[in-house]
Amino acid sequence: MNKQLSEGPELRLLGTSYRFAGLVEREEVIARGYDAVDELREGSEAFLLITCNRVEFYYISDRDLFPDALRGHEGVMYRKAGADAFIHLAKVASGLDSFVPGEEGIMHQITGELRAQEREARIGRLSQIIRQAVSVARAFRATEKIRGDEIVNLLVGKALERVSRRERAAIVGSGRTAKLAYRGLSGKFREVYVVSKRGLMPGEFPGARVIRLEELNSRLGDFDFILSATNTEVNRYLITGEGSRPRPDALLLDISVPRTVSPAIKGHTEVWDMDDAVRLVNGSFKGLEDEEARLAALAMPAYIRAKYRKLSPELSSFGEAVERIIDKEVKEATKHIRAGESSGEVMKKLARRVVNKALAYVYMAPADEGELLKRLELLRLLLEGISRDEVA
Repeated sequence: MNKQLSEGPELRLLGTSYRFAGLVEREEVIARGYDAVDELREGSEAFLLITCNRVEFYYISDRDLFPDALRGHEGVMYRKAGADAFIHLAKVASGLDSFVPGEEGIMHQITGELRAQEREARIGRLSQIIRQAVSVARAFRATEKIRGDEIVNLLVGKALERVSRRERAAIVGSGRTAKLAYRGLSGKFREVYVVSKRGLMPGEFPGARVIRLEELNSRLGDFDFILSATNTEVNRYLITGEGSRPRPDALLLDISVPRTVSPAIKGHTEVWDMDDAVRLVNGSFKGLEDEEARLAALAMPAYIRAKYRKLSPELSSFGEAVERIIDKEVKEATKHIRAGESSGEVMKKLARRVVNKALAYVYMAPADEGELLKRLELLRLLLEGISRDEVA
């Protein structure tokens, strides 16, 4: 395993997504994912996250690691560390980083996988850090409405331009993307079916006909359009054409990764996969920079707490002492402002007193130069978090 030295234990991320790699290469990374995460676990806690559009490895280390299992894919992998990795994970959990923004299933995927790894005692302090990122995402989702319908509407619109016969359509899946697609297809076809692995809740797809996944391959010829937005394993195709063939003039839109439609069907019927969907959507919508900035401001204080309580437990008492100083001085400043003193002068005094007292703690008998540098870095993070909170 290749290692690149850095400073101190950090939350680190190695991953790829639809923005960096094509469909086939992402499937290859998924297939090697479990071997890769086992390599990372040899010297660290590690967590593997596989969703429809990303494969990510989160781990704690004082250095960047690259598993041998992923050799040949270096060019499509991104790396993040520290606050950048934490904020990215919060973005992923919130659905901000999804191809269809706002996808809520990812948060449940993360927490479900965490519980499984905790039961196997394969993850400890990393679990707590990931849970903090999920908590940030949950708090963000409680106050923000993330729109994703524009992307789904565009894809459905492109599909409708291609499909000439509009008798029956089928949607494979029951998540948010499937629900948005159902809205776009309702009224455009005489009948719209939902194909689900689970039973549907009342009102999820009002007016839809429902068939079981096991029935789908025997009824492929009934549909003029099939949209698949569900999950499977690499090379375990859900739509195979073995029971019946799709109509030659039909269209299959498979926005699942790994693919759910067998490549064998492409020789008979037109199939659009995730690469096609990305090309169709690319450049059509503005980014979510404002939402991402608000999420980052919310995530930064949580990262600071995780940094010194989980990653650097030896600095925990120091960090808590600095927080007590800040809290006490803020309360004192508030009293002076309420008493009628100039807020500008009070804030100047507050800043001087906090920094002077915090620096006194920084220089109070550090064990060595390394601990001194860590204390200074922690103080910088604490003050940076405060300033971000004020700006936000």
